[in-house]
Amino acid sequence: MDVRVITIPVKEIMTPNPFTIAEDKTIAEAAKSMEQRRIGCLLVDQQGETVGIITETDITRKVVAKGINPKETKVGEVMSQPVRSVNQDTPVNEVYQPMAAYGVRHLMVTDENKKAVGIVSVRDILYPRIVSSP
Repeated sequence: MDVRVITIPVKEIMTPNPFTIAEDKTIAEAAKSMEQRRIGCLLVDQQGETVGIITETDITRKVVAKGINPKETKVGEVMSQPVRSVNQDTPVNEVYQPMAAYGVRHLMVTDENKKAVGIVSVRDILYPRIVSSP
């Protein structure tokens, strides 16, 4: 990895404009949304506020592996919460520590007002693609 990448802010490698899903939607709807967008997670929304995150791992371990019907199970029943986050100006080399500490592969990226502006994943750190010019 280019050593310059580890010191840039996470906003340079994150996936901007995170997709959301309402907590009352089904797991099947969440999975379809992720598949269509080719993403691994969705932020869970409740009346305009982020209340959780649903990931491929949540779906696999909490629904599929337990034989629970994804067409009847609501996102709010299996989402991970609280949503772990980092500020958009956090250097990339400081992002892995909270992931490891919380045992998560995705972090919500927030601005100075704590508003979600992106998602950063382990994959983004391993294979960074710069989304804006330095």
